[in-house]
Amino acid sequence: MAGVGRRQGTLPPAGRPSAWMVLAGLVAAVLLMAASIGPGSGEAMAQQAALRMTWTIDTSSDWTRIEVRGLHWKVERKRLETLGSGEVQAPVQGNVFWVKKSPLNLAAAQLELQVSAVATGEPVQLLVTRGDLGRTQLTWRAGTKVVATADSSGRSGAVGNLLVVTPDFSKLDSSAALPRRDWGRRVLAFYYGWWGTPTGPAKGWDHWEPQAVHRGVLNAPALGLYDSADPKVIAQHVTWARQAGIQTLVLSLWRRCAHQDLVLKGLLDEAALQGLSVTGYIEVAATADDLRQQLQSLLANEARHPAWLTVHGQKVVFIYVRVFQSLNPDALRRALRDLPVVAIGDSLDPNLMEVLGGLHSYVSFLEPAKRAEQVILARQAARAWDKLLVATVMPGYDDTNIRFPGRHIPRDGTRYWQAQTAAVELADWVVLTSFNELHEGSEVEPTLAEGPAWLLHMRKWVDTWTAGRP
Repeated sequence: MAGVGRRQGTLPPAGRPSAWMVLAGLVAAVLLMAASIGPGSGEAMAQQAALRMTWTIDTSSDWTRIEVRGLHWKVERKRLETLGSGEVQAPVQGNVFWVKKSPLNLAAAQLELQVSAVATGEPVQLLVTRGDLGRTQLTWRAGTKVVATADSSGRSGAVGNLLVVTPDFSKLDSSAALPRRDWGRRVLAFYYGWWGTPTGPAKGWDHWEPQAVHRGVLNAPALGLYDSADPKVIAQHVTWARQAGIQTLVLSLWRRCAHQDLVLKGLLDEAALQGLSVTGYIEVAATADDLRQQLQSLLANEARHPAWLTVHGQKVVFIYVRVFQSLNPDALRRALRDLPVVAIGDSLDPNLMEVLGGLHSYVSFLEPAKRAEQVILARQAARAWDKLLVATVMPGYDDTNIRFPGRHIPRDGTRYWQAQTAAVELADWVVLTSFNELHEGSEVEPTLAEGPAWLLHMRKWVDTWTAGRP
């Protein structure tokens, strides 16, 4: 990937789905919630639609704590009404929300949360606890149907002041389902325009040099050592990408310079001619202002090109994980505020879904089963937030020629590829790592050693995947 020597692994999974689930999907246009199903239910769970829910808590106790298990959820709207004096708070932290009052304050309060929620596969339960005084009543609606009620002042089902409530989802109807934007099925590929030669537009060697072993590549490209800004090279790459079924090329924007700008312009023009689209991968940003300025520059210039990838009226950009090392979620929020951008971040941390337009992971060295679980968790967040999940696939990986000790994942024919593609069937979009990152041996670009074989492998898989439904 761009910036040789800096690729790191992806974030570990945030958790492990259980082997069974309480919620199972919607039937017909809206799948009805069902009882638990057996092992191997991860795929069905991950396809779960987001549900519209309203949680209402009436309490006179000085505090009430409610923990929600088995759902990934986000608050769409919060309303708090109180009677009497004294401060009342209603914080939401992770999967827990509270009504907190001053000690011995028994004035009535009502908290209403409107949420969107997606099943995680764990049993769905509400754990209600409260102070020793007063009473707490809960009403939980999914759509227009009441699926759970509870009164913590009673003794039934309670241990001390703990009440465990299991909702009844058999009453669900179509009013519970939240509509989701249609993102389509799209295949993208990370693309590198940093290659330069003395006889090309770069006017010098860039990223490869025959006399420098540490700047070499594992497999020589079929085009020879080329210059990325050469119009003939760009035209051939776009043609190969189209033949492989790739719809969008994601150009690394590791550093902005005259040569890279020339590549970006040429790639946009050629993509427009051949019916492909292009977007950029922002890889470095020191501050929120830096990232915002980069985005504003793209929006004012290159992203105005008709070939720039646009969905639902917004321009798509990818953001590499290194940016997250400099910018926390609040800084990312400031950088993206009010910009017509779908920013797809290099992370599968579900907590970032609130800030970004979608998630992806440039590489993953996890075992296929672990990788599939990671994708499922990120997809749950994507469904709850109505955002994008962009999973990645690689044919193989070998960076031992540029790093020590490096990492080598052999292609093993197409076995590694097959394992990778099986783990991303449920993604909205899939992005290939990579079209031509020759330093790391992840390319599908034709090479002298393998010819166009990987373009054919890609096309065969793309035709099958794009015909499926996430």
